[in-house]
Amino acid sequence: MVPKNDSTSKYVLNIHRITRHLKDIPSIMIYKGWNTLRGKMILKAMEIKGHVVNRLPLFKGQNYDYWKQRMMAFFDASHIDMWDVVENDNYIPTNKEEAEIPKSLWNKEQKTRYLLNLKARNFLMYALTQ
Repeated sequence: MVPKNDSTSKYVLNIHRITRHLKDIPSIMIYKGWNTLRGKMILKAMEIKGHVVNRLPLFKGQNYDYWKQRMMAFFDASHIDMWDVVENDNYIPTNKEEAEIPKSLWNKEQKTRYLLNLKARNFLMYALTQ
């Protein structure tokens, strides 16, 4: 039975309906990206009153390929462009002369990309053990 709560019962029921078959999905399908939309729906539904219940996959020095697949799925579920940020290195907005632009002059796109860079770096720092 799905628990009900006055303000979140609709979301709890939707989470139950969406997630009941997730255990049957092979992780390689998540890696290939077809499950990204479903992952985003689940994460959005789980943001009930500010609480997200997904967990960052920890890398403990073994099974790197498996961990990388899980991290890619995690990044994709967090934001559609986050994996691109990881692959394209550190982002600092520059002008045509390759000079760094002051933060006060950044446009919305530059701020968003920089914020994604910070989030991705933060996720990686917490996913790696000592």
